[in-house]
Amino acid sequence: MFVFQRVISVFPEFVVFENDSIDYVDAINFLQNMRFPIKDERFLKYSKEERLQMSKEYHNYLDEFSYMVSASKVQRYRLN
Repeated sequence: MFVFQRVISVFPEFVVFENDSIDYVDAINFLQNMRFPIKDERFLKYSKEERLQMSKEYHNYLDEFSYMVSASKVQRYRLN
């Protein structure tokens, strides 16, 4: 599985990835930080522990994705 797909896999299944989608905004708030507000009640079905685990996975996959993108940029720079 590609790293970006792993990032997406952490999102709850009901999240719609469209511009200005409240699902997407709430999903980012949900995964980014436990203190961020969430309006969609569907996120409330997750326990604090589940949310924390999902958040850790999200951040780990984002870090991995960022590292790969940065490494790719460095490699392209060296080739030019």
